[in-house]
Amino acid sequence: MLDNLCPETDMCLDQAILAIRSKRPKVSKSLSFNIYQSGRCVQLWVNTPACKFSLSGKCSICDYWDGEVVEDAINQACKYINNIGNAYDTLLLNTCGSCLCDEELPFEQLMNLVSAIAKTTVKRVILESHPVYATVEKLTSIVNVLDSKEVVLEYGQEATFPLCFAILPE
Repeated sequence: MLDNLCPETDMCLDQAILAIRSKRPKVSKSLSFNIYQSGRCVQLWVNTPACKFSLSGKCSICDYWDGEVVEDAINQACKYINNIGNAYDTLLLNTCGSCLCDEELPFEQLMNLVSAIAKTTVKRVILESHPVYATVEKLTSIVNVLDSKEVVLEYGQEATFPLCFAILPE
């Protein structure tokens, strides 16, 4: 999919992004998820297989983990979500790339996280993903489970080139 998506991508830019990323500190591989809290917002990063865009140098946004399957990561993240109480208004869900990518986070596991979030008092859920994975079916399922919560899609700067807008669902 990547080869056909951006055939005009400059190989020099890909190499530069990979070189810059190689010096970035990484989150410990032993963590199944990581939390960043700021005010009434919590960012939940779940360790998943790495993003194809990041690995190929096509994106520099979300490579703070090398990306791998951590046993029981989703259950552990759901337990955390179940215990957040009313401490947050906003929850940002991240993976090692795109939380809507089935290869990084299978749909059933995504929906387990979404179901846990639905039971919280969080008012806004931000999903960080590459736009190619934001299908109408997937987003409809998520919105239906989250009911009255606001759902926001977050895309990186690299996702703003014209081809991405051409493939976004309506």
